[in-house]
Amino acid sequence: IESKIWLLRALKAAMWVILTLTGWTLLGLLAAGVIQLFLRFLLAYLTRYRYRAIRHSMASRWTGLATLEALDQRSGLKRTWERMQKLYSAEGGCPDLVYAGINVSGSHEVMAMSPEAVRQVTSRDTVDFVKPETFKNMISRIIPQGLVVSEGDEWRHERKLLTPLFHYAQIRDVALPATVAQVHKTIALIEKRRNQKDTADDDTEAKGSSVRWTVDEGGNPSTIAVDLFGHLALGVVIDGMFGSDLDRE
Repeated sequence: IESKIWLLRALKAAMWVILTLTGWTLLGLLAAGVIQLFLRFLLAYLTRYRYRAIRHSMASRWTGLATLEALDQRSGLKRTWERMQKLYSAEGGCPDLVYAGINVSGSHEVMAMSPEAVRQVTSRDTVDFVKPETFKNMISRIIPQGLVVSEGDEWRHERKLLTPLFHYAQIRDVALPATVAQVHKTIALIEKRRNQKDTADDDTEAKGSSVRWTVDEGGNPSTIAVDLFGHLALGVVIDGMFGSDLDRE
């Protein structure tokens, strides 16, 4: 009996030590994460002067933080759009660059607004515009390979392969007609679904349709819009790259 009591006490003491060490370890990791984040924001705050050459800013005047109003699902995007409209009015047009401030990762955020600024970012060597590690780590889980996450020689090779698809003649002769055709198909699809609501053989007719649209009748309007846009965009890409005779099934 005494040996069992000592064994239970030893197990209890061991569990207490393990839980204590685990708790202190988690607390230490949490403290290290907070300190690292604080140092990142402090370094970003002290280096704000590098972006003073950018005339237009949407960052907080005192903290330099980027506004997070766009994350508000109710009216955040509307307020952000109104601020951009005021900025355009004051500039007399679209500015080249806008300093958005320090984002949630502690990095400076600059938005390329004008077509020329976007062209410089997307066409120049990736040595000048390196993709942030946080961006690559996030996107690589969805798109592990490709132009979005590649760098250096690999990026230049992939961009060279895609260049013919965006040539003016290709857009004029293939992409534009494909877009118009897919828009007409999408409009016809919307009208068809609207008429099918009053028919008893909705499922039968939908199965015989060459274009399928499976959305619940009581679905979210945003979901329906995304579904429609997905059909439209996919149809344009398929027709533009492979021709309209390809079977989408």
